[in-house]
Amino acid sequence: MMLTQSELTQAIRGEIDKADRNIELSFIQDYLAYAAKISNPKRAAHLRAVRAKFRGWAPFEVYITIGEAKKASGNVAFDLRYLGQSVGTILVGDTGEVTLEITPVKAAKNLRDFSDGSPESKILAAPLTAPWDSSSASEFRSYFRKMHPRRSGASAGNEEHRVESALIAAFAGGSNKPVRYIRPVMLPGLNCRFPMTTGITASDHGNPRPGRGGIDILARTGNGRGTFLTVIEVKDQNTSLEAPEAALRQAAAYAVFLRRLLRSGEAGAGYWWRLFGFSGEIPDRLVIRIASAMPRQCTSGVSDNLDGLCGRGVTVPFDPQEPEGDCVELHTIFFDDVDPGDGHPNQLRNFTSTLHDWPEKPD
Repeated sequence: MMLTQSELTQAIRGEIDKADRNIELSFIQDYLAYAAKISNPKRAAHLRAVRAKFRGWAPFEVYITIGEAKKASGNVAFDLRYLGQSVGTILVGDTGEVTLEITPVKAAKNLRDFSDGSPESKILAAPLTAPWDSSSASEFRSYFRKMHPRRSGASAGNEEHRVESALIAAFAGGSNKPVRYIRPVMLPGLNCRFPMTTGITASDHGNPRPGRGGIDILARTGNGRGTFLTVIEVKDQNTSLEAPEAALRQAAAYAVFLRRLLRSGEAGAGYWWRLFGFSGEIPDRLVIRIASAMPRQCTSGVSDNLDGLCGRGVTVPFDPQEPEGDCVELHTIFFDDVDPGDGHPNQLRNFTSTLHDWPEKPD
């Protein structure tokens, strides 16, 4: 399918308008209050102290939600994930005790998705509530650490989580990372991933509505003064049902919510701006980049020309009456997601994007 520039921008324009009409003021007020709580110095210090009570263990990743990040006391829960899938919860109590909790539901999913049939896999079958440094918790971690790398479990829904997790790992890498000038948003000093939720859900393509929606990856892209808040919508496959332009529309709806937060004129707007990793004032012209991220391998003929319709300067204003005002800038990210048989089946390769010049080029 060959899109025209007009068709793409009109689709994004329609999504922005629908999202703006469906954002409820109560959600904006809630999120402004969340930012004030998360940014409170005493709460932030408490959260850092709680996070320091345990170390992360590869191959797991640790996540924290907005709800947990704004807590001033009591148990703080961190989500423990493997290949992007939640496999347990790390609970840190007021007195500093650290507990690994695996509910019956999660135990059943872990056994279904990650059992290799060995005697050691029996550790996956039973629910668990045990100290993080106990032998049973250690046995649980050891199973995943020794397990041969794999691409996914039995559930098709896990594939998108796997790709999302692999992308964050690529974006957050060190000096040898395959992607330059892109950094996932994480809360300061916590060394854990931060999934940004919103007050609008956009998963039903073309029908954004009030509710709790989740941005796949919120990042900063660019360099120096040319650094932008960026909403990245991830898809595990590139097909006519999950085409890049559909992902861009979804990302546009989430960008509308972020813009409403940042343009609220209240103190919480500045708190969010700093939590997103920026210093200084919110710019007079706010440009939020939106990007689709998906494998290059695709159904023949799906969005063949989208790269040519996106890139720096390809924008759609939030308000059509202010064409030079706040806007979204449209981008794509493509990569190879194949297992080359080198022992790293989840490492994404050969990135290309309209965001900037990337160090890797496809073969």
